Amino acid sequence: MKPLKIGLMIVCLLVLSACSSMLEPKIVTRTVVQTKLKYVIPPKELIQQCQIQHSSISRNDGLLSYARSLESTIDECNLNIQRVQQWISDNAE
Repeated sequence: MKPLKIGLMIVCLLVLSACSSMLEPKIVTRTVVQTKLKYVIPPKELIQQCQIQHSSISRNDGLLSYARSLESTIDECNLNIQRVQQWISDNAE
């Protein structure tokens, strides 16, 4: 019976000493990736609104010249759109 008491006492002391010992801290290394967004816009001269000339039309020839003026304005706006598309394709990553 005496060896049993001694064995139990040794086991209890080992368990208690295991609980009281200080464990070394575990070092954890983590890599953090931060994404930074950069907004790139086309130059202002490419994204300006097209100016339409308003005029009073009194005769048919005035109507014709006004229609031609509007067509040239539309052509200019389409050219600006093409320039913006070209700028986007040139600056794409």
